[in-house]
Amino acid sequence: MAVGTAWCGDRRGGTVHGRRRRGGGQPVHARGVIRALEATPRAAGQPPLTTDAIVRFYYPLALTSVLSLITLPVITFFMSHSRQPIQSLAVLRW
Repeated sequence: MAVGTAWCGDRRGGTVHGRRRRGGGQPVHARGVIRALEATPRAAGQPPLTTDAIVRFYYPLALTSVLSLITLPVITFFMSHSRQPIQSLAVLRW
């Protein structure tokens, strides 16, 4: 078992804190949902879900979060270096 990890192993079976876990590598609470999803037939003509498709879907969402985290500090920096910085920052905080 790797040091500092709670779960280690492959999908066929893993260990939790050094003890063998029953079932597949899925957590117990998600096992029913995973079985239901695997048993559901895919729609005709629908391609299988790939890692590339997941990344293409989540990339704009992650980029939105990063931009929103960066925007306020950048605005604050430039406002603090402008004319009347105290008043400008007070209006920004209000």
